[in-house]
Amino acid sequence: MAEHVQVLMVDTTRDGEADVAEHEAEVLAVDMPDYLASVVTSEMLASSWPMPALRAQALAAKSFLQFATDGRWRHERAPVCNSTHCQCYGYRAQVPHPRAVQAAEWAMTRQLLHKGRPIEAVYSSRCDHGRTRSSADVWGGKVPYLEPVECEGDHGARRGHAVGMCQTGAQRFALTQHWTAEQILEHYYTGAQVAELAGLAFVIASPSLRLAAEELMMQLGAEDTPVYEPYWSDKTLLGDPWGYVQALIQRIRDGGEVYVMWDGHSTLELVLLGAALTLKKHLTLAHLNQSDPVITLLSYMVANAETGTS
Repeated sequence: MAEHVQVLMVDTTRDGEADVAEHEAEVLAVDMPDYLASVVTSEMLASSWPMPALRAQALAAKSFLQFATDGRWRHERAPVCNSTHCQCYGYRAQVPHPRAVQAAEWAMTRQLLHKGRPIEAVYSSRCDHGRTRSSADVWGGKVPYLEPVECEGDHGARRGHAVGMCQTGAQRFALTQHWTAEQILEHYYTGAQVAELAGLAFVIASPSLRLAAEELMMQLGAEDTPVYEPYWSDKTLLGDPWGYVQALIQRIRDGGEVYVMWDGHSTLELVLLGAALTLKKHLTLAHLNQSDPVITLLSYMVANAETGTS
């Protein structure tokens, strides 16, 4: 992900509504941590709200921005603006609150993902009488991670679209249920997962996929993650195939997230997939045909290797 965020400053009065025409608005370049801290300060009461809620807000804001930046700009001249049309930036205080800065630092080391991609983590102030709404009901398009869920307490009439995370509900879950930021986010965004960047690893099964993998790594802000490239050459696997498997098994055991970039022709990544399936840990699959019968056999092979049987 880029180090700077491009923000279209359409709301100069900071009242939530655009008061400057888009073609006249300034495009501001902001460092990512500063942007997230300002969004948290603007969207929540950073001075008093529980830290898990602030962290959830920071990571939701980051994912929302990543989704917009990845070819889905919400404006012609910038991926996001500073009004409620996108995310509030620069509200309440010119300098972000220190607790918002802490929440942003936490979010910078994590990703909010659904099937390996940052999600459009929309959120609003208050849900609809203790239950969020689906994207299909509000905007007409079904999104798997934007389904209705129960919220903490009866908040009365909604404020905002009530899709995705309810900010009031996030606060109450943190206060009354002592939920972590991960629990809050994975509750409101069905099927999404919070992954730590430090735990990422990539398996690139073909040289032709290197560019696509690099683009995904940049999008995730994970350019320095370990990369495993066990290419086939003249029917000979370069490197130590079982060494690759063992290294990734250990990474998966440690709670890491593994991305497999597969072109449908190589074989080693299926062994790695078998390892991950056997361990029943996190694995993100890209370009993978999960109906391949080889997976069952390789899963059995890896299971035997893990237990030391033949």
